[in-house]
Amino acid sequence: MNRRLFLKGAGVTLGLPILESIGRSTAFAQTRPATASQFFVAMRQANGCAQEIRNGDGSVREAEMFWPSAVGALTDASMRGRTVDELVAHRSRLLMVKGTRFAFDGRGCGHSGGGNQVLTANEIDRTDPNLDRNQSRAVGESVDYRIAREVNPMEGARRREPLTLMAGPRTGYIAEVLSYSGARNLRGAQRNPWNAYQAVIGMTGSTEAEFERIRTARQSVNDLVREQMRALLGRTDLSRDDRDRLQLHFDSIRDVERRMSCQLPTAEAGALRAGVMPFEREMTVDGMRQTVIVVDGSAALHTLARLHIDVLDIALSCGYTSSATLQVGNGNDGTPYDLPGFSGAFSYHWISHRIQGDGDTGTTINDAQQRHAQIDRMHARLFKYLCDKLAARTVPGGRTLLDTGMAVWVNDLATGPPHGYGDVPWIIAGSGNGYLKQGTFVDARTGGRTVAHNTLLNTFVNAMGITSPRFGHDSLAAGELASIKGP
Repeated sequence: MNRRLFLKGAGVTLGLPILESIGRSTAFAQTRPATASQFFVAMRQANGCAQEIRNGDGSVREAEMFWPSAVGALTDASMRGRTVDELVAHRSRLLMVKGTRFAFDGRGCGHSGGGNQVLTANEIDRTDPNLDRNQSRAVGESVDYRIAREVNPMEGARRREPLTLMAGPRTGYIAEVLSYSGARNLRGAQRNPWNAYQAVIGMTGSTEAEFERIRTARQSVNDLVREQMRALLGRTDLSRDDRDRLQLHFDSIRDVERRMSCQLPTAEAGALRAGVMPFEREMTVDGMRQTVIVVDGSAALHTLARLHIDVLDIALSCGYTSSATLQVGNGNDGTPYDLPGFSGAFSYHWISHRIQGDGDTGTTINDAQQRHAQIDRMHARLFKYLCDKLAARTVPGGRTLLDTGMAVWVNDLATGPPHGYGDVPWIIAGSGNGYLKQGTFVDARTGGRTVAHNTLLNTFVNAMGITSPRFGHDSLAAGELASIKGP
């Protein structure tokens, strides 16, 4: 039986990875569900990707820059020169899926409508006159919440909600878009990785003095449970593999604390530990007559995203959650991207429109597609960072944590300029414990037409050991997306 392990000391409850050596009798253990090492985590990018766009007459408007050159088995050659070649190190663990679409029109805004649907596969509220444009809401729960309410650890009388993280400002035209607990109930995201780390580690009962020792990096969470750590590592029945798992876990905790305390610039690190978001500044948006907060540059945004991924790594490995999301950028991500080889920094949203503007008019950005492709690559490297973390952890039986779960790179739009809902990109790493195909690129079209993506999400739900005949809106097809299921 899999076991849920804790170390407790000085007001800290530290979750541990699954160990094969520890039996029922240990004082450290309590029952954990059989799906303990399975997980679903989605990392979301905004504004579509630089894939092929065709004109109405079938001619190519923008050439393909994202997908592999051929469907079927992934090869180094098919991935070379495309955005996805950033992930070639994990080629054998990847499932790439094109040919799915969001089934419902947005309500006055493509960005909010895509965000409403990407993890819910549900209709958008059309009854409340106030819920339009950037206030639009889905009328069903998201897949991360569906999974969490079935398999997440208990927290009191109910299961813990999914871990919901965001790198980016909460202000602006649209903030969070991903996680829904039910109809119209859009859930807030934790933006501060230090606060997320404290929740995962279990520091909520710590004294102010203990918090201060951690904040100032004079002491680690590891030091607060040092006596129990020594007792656990001193057990003669602990296998070599379990010792390695524990050492990686303790090292990961120390590394997260070091990055938040030392590897960020001093001012930003201090702000983060004080509960203030660093790297943010006010900017007046022309034409919108409002002052918004933006993340001051893409490097800052991706620094915060990597810190969130560090926290996700610990949260998934120790069973704090089996379901999580990370939103990179706010709803219509306006992060200014200063890209090597390109002159000047432009808002990512502008780049996705190919003009210097948030609407239909503005000066053309001549190299916008190439810039968009480079931003895609930056997100691909973020996703690789997540995959690297999960592939470094093993579970009893010798497999990696990544093999037992599903890390998914999602987008709430398909392409840049049209901001459409057809051919939305899905990159999945991990087989969901053997449930999904691996090492392949699938075009899910039926009869040459894209299919609603609710069956894709329902396949994720079933891969988690949940018997689900349907996910998403009742008007959509039931069942799973058979083309992505493993042998």
